Parts: sequence; C-alpha cells; structure tokens
Amino acid sequence: SWVGGSRAGVDEINLLEIARALGIPAARLHYAGLPGGGEVGEALASGRYDAGISGYSEFEELVKQGRLRVVAVATEDDAAEIGVTSFEKLGVTIEHFNWRGVFAPPDISDQQRQALLSVIERMAMSKSWQQLLIKHHWQDAYLAGEAFVEFIRREQQQIEAALDSMKKADPAGRTIINSVLARRYIWAAVLAVLSMLLIFIILFQRSRAHHREEGLQHAFEKATGEAIQRSEELERALAGISAQIERDFDSWNLTAAEREIALLLLKGLRLKEIADIRGTSERTARQQAQAVYKKAGLEGRSELAAFFIEDFMQSLQSNMQDTKTDLGSGPTH
Repeated sequence: SWVGGSRAGVDEINLLEIARALGIPAARLHYAGLPGGGEVGEALASGRYDAGISGYSEFEELVKQGRLRVVAVATEDDAAEIGVTSFEKLGVTIEHFNWRGVFAPPDISDQQRQALLSVIERMAMSKSWQQLLIKHHWQDAYLAGEAFVEFIRREQQQIEAALDSMKKADPAGRTIINSVLARRYIWAAVLAVLSMLLIFIILFQRSRAHHREEGLQHAFEKATGEAIQRSEELERALAGISAQIERDFDSWNLTAAEREIALLLLKGLRLKEIADIRGTSERTARQQAQAVYKKAGLEGRSELAAFFIEDFMQSLQSNMQDTKTDLGSGPTH
C-alpha cells in the first residue's frame, strides 16, 4: 500500500503516472492520502504503509535518522545530490511538481501588480532564497507575470487530463476522486453561503444602527426645540415682569432713588451692601427702603419679594398658555 498527500493531488497523480510508465495497474497501488508531508513521513516510518511519495524535504530528517530509505527521486539533479537513482534514468518523466505560487486579488491596480512582481523578483533572485533552495532540495521554477499565468493554464489542463485518466484506469477510485472534488465544491458552496450570511448580518446591523441614529437625532432635535421654547418663554416672562415692575413702581409713585433701592432689595442685597453701592450711609438706605414699603403698602422685604414673585409666576403661566395656543392654532376645514 502507498501513502502520500491528499487524494487527487500531485502525489497521487505522479504515482499513477509512474505506475503507468512501468506497466503497473493502478488498482494495485492502494493509495491513501494524508493532509501533509509530515504526516506522510510519520505514517510511513511507523510501518503502516509499504511505500510513500512526497517532497524529499518532508522525509529528509527521517532518512538521516535511518527510519526511511529513498528509492528514487524525480530528476537526475536531485539524484546526484542525494546519492540515489532518478526516475529520469529509469525512463519515467515526472511532469507534475508540487509548486507554490503567490496570488493577489483580481482588482488590484497595475501599479500594485508591478510592485508585487518587483518584490517577488527581488526575493527570488536573493542569495538567501538560493540558499533555501539548496537546503530543502527545491527546484528553482521561478515564473512571473504572463509566463506564470500561462503555466497555470497548462497545469490546469494537465491536471484535468490526469484526473480523467485516473478515473478510467481505476474505476474503483473514481468514486473517491469524485468525492474529493465534490467535497471541494461543497466547501466552496458552504463558504459562499456563510459569506452571504455574514454580509446580511452586517447590512442588518448597519440598518439597525441607522434607525437608532435617526431616533437619537429626532430625540435630540425635539429636546433642543423644547429647550429653545422654554428659553423663549422665560425671556418673555422676564420681559413681562420687568415691565410689570416698572408699572408698579409708577403706581407707587417711587422716586428714582427709591426705584433703585427697590430693585436692589429684590436682588437680595443687604442694606449695608446697598449703601455701599449708592455711596450713602446704611441709615439712609434703611429710611429709603422703609419709604418704598410704605408707598407699596407692604410690611417689609419678604412681602416685596413675594409680591413680584407672584407677578412673575402669573406672567410665566400667561406666556406658556400663549405658546400652547399658538402651537395649536391653525386653519380649520
């Protein structure tokens, strides 16, 4: 039995090509696929399989430990370096290799594409990359731009042809190959559905946030309007009470000095403070205050304040009532 990378992957395809070249029926291979080269090496070293196929770098440590033995490698260059025979020498050509590529989204700009090509080219030509190629026994198959695109097209065609050949050569494995391919399509469909679901969730959350924002905006505008309305009501009330104070002062026949004293009393100033402001004695301020109380028919400061507070409240209520009437009025049909 054989072990290698995933079913219908490059390892199984190459193994079938080797078997075909050597006249070995595919049905005799009994191939098992594992996710990666590390797992393949350990499974092979544990004795669970008779032979395996993978990249040499995946088996190198096990070979050095004496747990695995290399039978043959793909090319003569590798064979000379490792010290074993090659499939080329046996007359078997390996056409498929486990290559790696760098890909980018299709909608990048030409400038971004050129920048990426430049970076990859510098890496591929660097001394450190060349050292890695030697260390891991990798072949330098660097291609860039349209050359790489053309390689992908040819590789796709060859892989499809190889898979079709595998189905014909091994009817029993056809179901497995179809299952592997179908599983990939299923995963692609699942990912597409999950992507659509994620997009729907994002759009739904954005919609909710938008409605919430509109609600907050409406509440803010309403609160602002009410605050402006209350401010206007207060201004009208203050204007009304100011006019009312002047009318009351007129009806009490207060002198200019007494008017000033009365206003300072309403502001809550003490007699000494009033005297200091007006540049008089506290006694004079007290006499003038008494004159105000007498002309108004009030007993003192508290009754003076209460008198105008009552006027203020009546003016405020009147203004609020006027505002409600204005808001509620309109043409009738």
